[in-house]
Amino acid sequence: MIDGKPAGESPLYDPANPFANRDPRLYATVLLPGYSVVNGKKYVGYPDSSSQNGPGVTGYGLNKFYDHDYTGNKSSYGGDYILIRYAEVLLSYLESELESGNPITQSLLDETINKVRGRLSVKMTPVTETDPTKLREIIRNERAIELACEGGIRYWDLIRWKIADKVLNGKFYGMQVTDNPSNYHGKYIINENGNMFIQERIFHDWNYLWPIPQSELDVNPNLVQNPGYN
Repeated sequence: MIDGKPAGESPLYDPANPFANRDPRLYATVLLPGYSVVNGKKYVGYPDSSSQNGPGVTGYGLNKFYDHDYTGNKSSYGGDYILIRYAEVLLSYLESELESGNPITQSLLDETINKVRGRLSVKMTPVTETDPTKLREIIRNERAIELACEGGIRYWDLIRWKIADKVLNGKFYGMQVTDNPSNYHGKYIINENGNMFIQERIFHDWNYLWPIPQSELDVNPNLVQNPGYN
């Protein structure tokens, strides 16, 4: 939320209007169904909408990288893709200081994470937490918000933090397609809450490493394939 608290803890959160008073980066990153405005029209992302090319599994769209003023051929847009931003440099530096066991001061926070949160287009409340355990979770959450959908950064973060097996395992569901699941007879597979089933993913322990290409094993007999790959 705009006050820096999770939705479940903030007094600003209204379940009847869940997209109001959110971190400004939500609006910059995500097209919110029935809320975001694109070229003067509210974004529609429901699975049975005629504007959808197939089912919209989440109901949301990607706003980051979307140039609303571009009217030419989409396949020849030619816009630059983000490789790295200064925000990532600042957040990575703070994380490296934290994980190195160096003292965390308010000055360090102000020169790193609070520069990211405090810029004119964001203006989120500054971070004052210096306890390493609590700050670690704040930094990880900040990276998820600030660097969303940028070059697979999130995936690599989950890998290096060794939490991918906890986050990427399980059944994944999309948007709610009915508020009366027991009487739903539509075309989608849903759960008990009426949310559309997307897929089930399994992340094995050995997936933290990639397999060594067979071509490399063939030319170097000293190489041994990583565990889990045959």
